[in-house]
Amino acid sequence: MTPTSKAGRAPHVICAVEDGWRGMRLFSLEAIKRGAHVAVLIRGSVDPQLLGLITVPEGMTLTALAFGGYRFRVALRLLRGAFHQVPKAFVVDKPRTKALLGPLARALGFRTHRLIETPDGFHFDAAAPAFLGASVKRAGSGMSVCESH
Repeated sequence: MTPTSKAGRAPHVICAVEDGWRGMRLFSLEAIKRGAHVAVLIRGSVDPQLLGLITVPEGMTLTALAFGGYRFRVALRLLRGAFHQVPKAFVVDKPRTKALLGPLARALGFRTHRLIETPDGFHFDAAAPAFLGASVKRAGSGMSVCESH
């Protein structure tokens, strides 16, 4: 079942990755399986050959942004995403980024979440994005998502 808004379009998720990619990738793949479109913005330069080795499934975009101006460019992406008339989520992995960009994201209609990577998956600091459902567990992956409210 693919979650959709009243307009019939899939949720839009912007992920800001600054510290480790594994947990955010697991979350992104889970979000795509549930019908979301995911834009992953990685802080730092990534060798284009390495980016070419990463499998990017349909429904996901992966962009490496230079260290200088990273949060500014994420803010621009949030502004661009504000025009999507669908449920929106902004997922970060750093508390400081959530504190700095969270208010802007909320003002633009995004629900803001902080993903915390764990050795066996990830969890959120509060409620998980609503389109993930009440809870998510996948056998063998060790992934768990806390209950949404």
